[in-house]
Amino acid sequence: MSEQKPFKELYGAKAEYHKSEWEKARKAIVKELREISDNGFPETQTDWEIIAALSGPEEGNIFDKENVGNSGYNETEARLATAIDVAKEVTAKRLTKEVSEVTLEDIRSSGPIVYFNGLAAQNEFLATEDAMSILEERYGFPREKLKITTNPNIKHTGHQFLDFNEQLPPEGQGKMVLVSDLYHLPRMRRYLGLDTNNLTPENTVLYPAKFENGKMRLNVRLTLDEIRKIYPYIEKGILPSENFSQENNENT
Repeated sequence: MSEQKPFKELYGAKAEYHKSEWEKARKAIVKELREISDNGFPETQTDWEIIAALSGPEEGNIFDKENVGNSGYNETEARLATAIDVAKEVTAKRLTKEVSEVTLEDIRSSGPIVYFNGLAAQNEFLATEDAMSILEERYGFPREKLKITTNPNIKHTGHQFLDFNEQLPPEGQGKMVLVSDLYHLPRMRRYLGLDTNNLTPENTVLYPAKFENGKMRLNVRLTLDEIRKIYPYIEKGILPSENFSQENNENT
């Protein structure tokens, strides 16, 4: 019989989850999610120049809604479709049109860029002629306005933010909009505070993915996973330090 591993090694993460500071972090993040949901989608602005969709875990055809990961739905498709919708809304506002009246040519001449920087296989698929045809025919978005990263080494959100930094419009020349699922936004907000990039709450907008009903969706299991990640990421220095005790005192 093999020697029993120490409790800390086996269950350390679960045990740490109930530490006082971690509990304060959980409460602050849950409150943050509730506020995002209550505030609704950000109002579209004409100075949104880059609309970036963060990728999900899906492989293969990222436009296939039946291609689902652990979430039970295609996260990448939902985020990219939202980015496209936002780009159309920006175009409509710039041209003083209804979104339903916006044409491919309108987007070509007056629309923002939709940017994508997923895993290498996702980027390769999106660059194919089949994917470009789907983009134009199903989503009504011109291929000329889709920009795909040339970085083949993106593996996670931290890599994506370093890459976003290279796409950020010059100061005073517009903002970048980052689209992802609601559960992902609290961690993304904390990436805006890192010294390794120039993305800030002033030049960046966080936008929750929309679904077919036009609403946000909060996957409970993925949300719990995210909440468990944020505090350890802060302790390890992956995310900036934060005084959760002060936040909870201010919110009581």
